[in-house]
Amino acid sequence: MSGGPLDYGVVYLSSIDWDFRRQDHQFICLELAARGHAVVYIENTGVRMPGPRDVGRVVSRLRKWSRGLRAPHDAEPIRVVSPIAIPGGAFAAERALNRRLLRLQVGPEIARLAARRVLWIGLPTWAAVDLIDIVRPDLIVYYCGDAFAEVPGVRQSLRASEREVIGRSDLVIANSSALVEHCRELGARDALFVPVGIDLAASEDARAGRLAVPVELRGLPGRLIGYMGGLNHKVDLPLLEAVADAFPDDTLVVLGSVEDPRYRPRDRRNVLILGERSYDDIGAYLVRFDVCLIPYVVNEFTISVYPGKLVEYLALCRPVVATPLPEVLRYAPVVDIAGTPEAFVDAVAAALERPDTPELRAERLAWASRNSYEGLVATMVGAMEQRLAVRL
Repeated sequence: MSGGPLDYGVVYLSSIDWDFRRQDHQFICLELAARGHAVVYIENTGVRMPGPRDVGRVVSRLRKWSRGLRAPHDAEPIRVVSPIAIPGGAFAAERALNRRLLRLQVGPEIARLAARRVLWIGLPTWAAVDLIDIVRPDLIVYYCGDAFAEVPGVRQSLRASEREVIGRSDLVIANSSALVEHCRELGARDALFVPVGIDLAASEDARAGRLAVPVELRGLPGRLIGYMGGLNHKVDLPLLEAVADAFPDDTLVVLGSVEDPRYRPRDRRNVLILGERSYDDIGAYLVRFDVCLIPYVVNEFTISVYPGKLVEYLALCRPVVATPLPEVLRYAPVVDIAGTPEAFVDAVAAALERPDTPELRAERLAWASRNSYEGLVATMVGAMEQRLAVRL
């Protein structure tokens, strides 16, 4: 083939919805769109059957589905599809129905793509396997961002479907060392390690102090101890409550929603749960936190997690206290890491009392800069295009 730019369209099956907190999935698609490639972004089809606590999520999906296709305001070449499908459908009847639903909902958009197609899979369900046959791509990329089979309540067939996805993929990318090994154990000939990224430009105004203090943070008592993220199975709730109890004159702020009622902290006057905020707004909150937390349990799921909030915190030069997740240990020079509740509370106290010098802030920013999306996404897309060029 000639040495000119590759012409291809992309179908991206994501593990998150487009409007969820901006993460690797959206940035990959934004980069592909910026390079002139049409992208069909398929939102999360689920890995477990919904229960009573998922009613709100189901209603939201039905509303999105009823609105049909949409294009994000910042990326017109990207078309977002919110499909209706049986989460993790593995039985023959479920897969047959899902194939029919996907063809009806996604097929017309796939038909509008360039003759050459790349399928990126971020959610390794049987729906992803069936999507391979629907898209008939020239190249398949599996982007492994979580140990999905370890998610509580996940359908047990997911490990088998992930093995099938890996076996049919031309390129496997994983965002933690543990996930690289996980993919190799499931049959990946090789897996490219690319850590979670950060959009440094997006946080520049917050870092420079040019954003107003959010109304909800004005007048709160004491210092602000912040956690950004959903309250779910990853969070060590007793640890979070221990922090709130240890600093009764300060305020523990949760910048996220209660994703599971079992992980709602008991009522305390110094705990404020704000819910989700848009990607463009979070910097104004995070930069006001006197210390930021990653209070995760350490278990079979989280040992493979590379928490994106870590680099978000560091990009805003904030002090961080975290539990000893393997990927967090890499950041020991700029993060206080504690393995017991007592040590965690002590680390928070030390971080609150430590002078926040320009030198410390610069060091945190330097560590975050290693994970700039500009370089990381270019690495992923470059590896994909290199393999695609060989195929054509």
